[in-house]
Amino acid sequence: MAGLRDATADLAASLDDLAEAVRSASSFGELWAAEAPVADRLLRMQADLFGASRLIERYLKDSGATLTGGVWQVPDSSPPLAALAAAWESVIPFQFETLGPLLGSRNAGDAEAIVDSGAWCAPSAALAGAVDLLVTDGEG
Repeated sequence: MAGLRDATADLAASLDDLAEAVRSASSFGELWAAEAPVADRLLRMQADLFGASRLIERYLKDSGATLTGGVWQVPDSSPPLAALAAAWESVIPFQFETLGPLLGSRNAGDAEAIVDSGAWCAPSAALAGAVDLLVTDGEG
């Protein structure tokens, strides 16, 4: 459980750091996200996001959940595991629906609107909520 807590904190911090880098970007040309510091923070956030996903997968498998067609099947009696599975399942939509448009932004206003939106913190919020449920339910 400590690993999931740490992963949650790391992901939240890297999302915040990337948002700050986006807010301080001076140009939004075609390759703006490939320039420092945005690129460095983007890579860290991606590593934290996929590191958290890997820990979730391990925890779910160890708890008896199975992955079928990209959807986790968890025991019916475990809402906390269902929340953890939902956090894992939110990664791909975040990549396409939030991160993709951010990287395609061509002006500060559009980019800042994305990093200031609720969708920006959704992966870390979903993971934090699931970890809290696991702890509260005594599964962690």
